[in-house]
Amino acid sequence: MRILTRFFRRSLFGRRPLPLKANTSRAVTPNNGICGRTLQQTMLQCPNECTERPIRCFGLQTENPIKITRRTHSTVVGSPSSVLGSCLLRVDRHCRITPMAAYGGVNSVKPTKVPAIDLRSDTFTKPTQEMYEAIVTAELGDDVFGEDPTINLLEQRGAELVGKSHSVFVPTATMANLLAVMTHCWGRGYSIILGDRSHLYKYEQGGSSHIAGAQMKVVANLPDGTFDVERMKSLIETGEDFHNAETRLICVENTHNMCGGVVVPLDFCEKVSAVAKDRGLVTHLDGARVLNASVALNVQPEQICRHFDSVTLCLSKGVGAPVGALLCGDEQLVHRARRLRKMVGGGMRQAGVIAACGLVGLHGYRQRMATDHDNARTLASAISTIRGLKIDESSVQSNMVFFTVSAGNAEEVSRQLAERSIGMIAITDYQIRAVTHHQVSGDQIDTVVRQLTDVMHKLCP
Repeated sequence: MRILTRFFRRSLFGRRPLPLKANTSRAVTPNNGICGRTLQQTMLQCPNECTERPIRCFGLQTENPIKITRRTHSTVVGSPSSVLGSCLLRVDRHCRITPMAAYGGVNSVKPTKVPAIDLRSDTFTKPTQEMYEAIVTAELGDDVFGEDPTINLLEQRGAELVGKSHSVFVPTATMANLLAVMTHCWGRGYSIILGDRSHLYKYEQGGSSHIAGAQMKVVANLPDGTFDVERMKSLIETGEDFHNAETRLICVENTHNMCGGVVVPLDFCEKVSAVAKDRGLVTHLDGARVLNASVALNVQPEQICRHFDSVTLCLSKGVGAPVGALLCGDEQLVHRARRLRKMVGGGMRQAGVIAACGLVGLHGYRQRMATDHDNARTLASAISTIRGLKIDESSVQSNMVFFTVSAGNAEEVSRQLAERSIGMIAITDYQIRAVTHHQVSGDQIDTVVRQLTDVMHKLCP
């Protein structure tokens, strides 16, 4: 029996992926700055005997074939020009080496060095000292049973903030949006209407269709984040025609990320709400950054959210918490959403340790976000004077700055800024996004302007 067991363990079908150890000429320790450095060689030790065969290597830059041999049980990756990002490397039963990148997927190994001035998104903030203290002292209980007092308090405050009676705490705003669609489209087979540049449509993996069973019907977003209300009306299906999916829900995003972080006008929200009520539909606000919108408009969040039946409020963006979001609405909606949350894997237990950060972040958010908006306008004003860059300053209405690289080499500009420890994201060949937040100061914005000016001077002499 032992011999048979050993045989199957060593067979192709019984062998599990094996971790590889990296030995380099430099000491490898967590966060030691080795990411992105040129390595003379990296020895990948294979603990099991393997037959000699070529190895597929995804993402690693190497000039020579990679092999694992029975004689040496090891392989040398690359040459003096090779760059190895900090990652985990595994060998599967076919001896394929697969680097598990820190971000970017298994097909791209990227340096994991965090920029000193990180404007890639407001999701990159770290917990403050006050948040750490709140984590340690948080009162805890089982949230699935509704017994976590910290989460209960966060849900109460979040609901009050946006003018709703109830809310439910979830890990992400993506899950909050999904639960909203699942709850409103109870029974599946309905259609929803939303903008073609909305986060819910573009960046949530089609969950509304794949999981909620709702058909997404899109209407073109305008530069101000709105869409044509008449066009929206034409997409509404009443269900009288048996061929079509009955329309149930209309979704709006505010502030609107891919329209440049613009604040959607209140009169548009009123129009959408009026049409929905007239047609017997419901509305959802993807308000991941609705607090930014309220600060920009100098109104309370509830004045924006009162036009919608449900609201997603993200805590890990401008609020500054490391994780979490709230789905807010009436008692029936939240009760259904809480049940569905358990089904999609969002039922957390003693999660008050993370909800505590949300409570801290909501305290004094208006002043912090006003500063973020000022810093964004300062950056936009400076960019307008830099040769080779174009920006519409009027579109900078919150904490997002979108600008165009006239030469069409946005990726190169982003790369050179990263070399100077400044993080921005090239979202197209021509466009770059920068997002301000409470952990980027005015002095750091001045540094960004100087470095960006120097980069563009070298690219566009």
